[in-house]
Amino acid sequence: MNRREALSKVALIVGGTVIGGEAFAAGLHLNQNAHPSSLFTPEDEKILHEIGGIILPAINGKPGANDANIGPFMAMMVSDCYREDQQKVFTAGLHRIKIDFKTAYGKNFLEGDTKSQLEYLKKLDAEQRANTLETKPGRREYLTVDGPPVHFFTMMRQLTILGFCTSEIGATKALRYVEAPGRYDGNVPYQKGQGAWAT
Repeated sequence: MNRREALSKVALIVGGTVIGGEAFAAGLHLNQNAHPSSLFTPEDEKILHEIGGIILPAINGKPGANDANIGPFMAMMVSDCYREDQQKVFTAGLHRIKIDFKTAYGKNFLEGDTKSQLEYLKKLDAEQRANTLETKPGRREYLTVDGPPVHFFTMMRQLTILGFCTSEIGATKALRYVEAPGRYDGNVPYQKGQGAWAT
């Protein structure tokens, strides 16, 4: 499966266009001068890793986003594939998480317990959902890459799903995977509870 196919499959999962996807699909770097270390510190990557693990946790023996080392992936995607205005929204949002969480809970995000981290991220999720509905009437229209930057938590959710589903562990351990090339079977029996196909 090539990048364009992978991106189209993940777009179906997240319900719209993935931010920065045009660069990912083409294998290009939109911001040639950006480097992960210039936008994100190692602590930032750890926070993104923790956030990704909360968004997509390991459940019932299936791996989660943390198993795919999601923090460095998010940092790379934002640095290499996002436009400058989208990078600013994302990095400002990450800074806001650090400040707001410490104000609300008296600890850094990484020092917080799972309950407080989840509680805080649920508030961000509600905020980004309300922002989506108020700003644009249609989710697909709202997620177009040519429009204004979307809410930073929407970006974090998309990158978590994209990074996990296109990782080796996500594709082979959480999704069903058959190495290509293989034979075509248009009538595969479905059993309740089976995961979606990675390819």
